[in-house]
Amino acid sequence: MFRSIFLKEWLKTRRIFFVLLLVMTAAAVYTVLKINAAVESRGIVSLWLAMLLKDITYLDILLWLPVACGISVAIAQYVPETSYYRLKLTLHLPVGRNRLIAAMLSVGIVELAIIFIVQLVIVGGYYSYIIHTSMLQSVIATLVPRYLAGLAAYLLVTAIILEGKWNRRLLLTFISVVVILLYSQNLSVMNAYGLWMIFGLIIFLPMAACLVFGSVIRFKEGLRD
Repeated sequence: MFRSIFLKEWLKTRRIFFVLLLVMTAAAVYTVLKINAAVESRGIVSLWLAMLLKDITYLDILLWLPVACGISVAIAQYVPETSYYRLKLTLHLPVGRNRLIAAMLSVGIVELAIIFIVQLVIVGGYYSYIIHTSMLQSVIATLVPRYLAGLAAYLLVTAIILEGKWNRRLLLTFISVVVILLYSQNLSVMNAYGLWMIFGLIIFLPMAACLVFGSVIRFKEGLRD
């Protein structure tokens, strides 16, 4: 049963998955080439000074792409479910509702994780060759919260799509904007709180998943405007 669910979700999202994987990989390669060009023109010392004194990591193009990825996967995966009321049929399968939704969410989360890990390996791998390990932590502290923001965006947008009441949709949208802005704090804030900040952001993800389960309950009960 679960194998069929995983296959169904993969068939819905495989195209957007490969498109996003290509985009994120291309963005990572472009970033690496830009950093390499800066090193060749101004020297490695200038890069180190920029990172140490100005918190410049040359990662600007990568910072909002994870959120776009999360939103895109959520739309591709769940808009068809609500537009054609497919989710109602899915929820009548002889499987527990929570287990069913968890299986569906796991497909999107795994796809996003693969995309983010590929990009992090490319960028982090290049940086590891040209900067000290302590400076590499700044790069990771910049990217990892953005990847967590992408996962949060996926869960929150899923909750919005599945929610049938407009007043709750507006509330979820407000929560989503606040949360994503929190995930997207600048590097100085991340450095100030370090791992505690990232740990807090990770803890929020199960809470965002709970919002999805709440939306599904109301969807099944037919509570729609």
